[in-house]
Amino acid sequence: DLETEVTTLNTTNEALTTKVSDVETEVTTLSTTNEALKAVLTAISPAIAQDHVNCDGIFYCKIHDLEVCSAAIKTISGKNGRVDADVSKSEGCSWLPSRDATTQYICGVCSY
Repeated sequence: DLETEVTTLNTTNEALTTKVSDVETEVTTLSTTNEALKAVLTAISPAIAQDHVNCDGIFYCKIHDLEVCSAAIKTISGKNGRVDADVSKSEGCSWLPSRDATTQYICGVCSY
């Protein structure tokens, strides 16, 4: 009957409203994560983009794992379209601005 149909529709509507709310929460979480990632990229971009006279243009990893560093580098585009990575020479480097970025997977330009 009509009353049963209305009850069913109301129940369905409530379930959909809950689902929409869940999706909105997820979107907010993703937006927050996205902003955090953009902040990290902004923090390291001066070191990526700059052509400092004391730099050789190679990105030396602060962590001694070339595989992890290479994976991180793939997410970053250099101005010249490529980024070189080297962990073997990272000891004894004096790090340029990217050293202040708060993430363990950051690679930065090393200046001797």
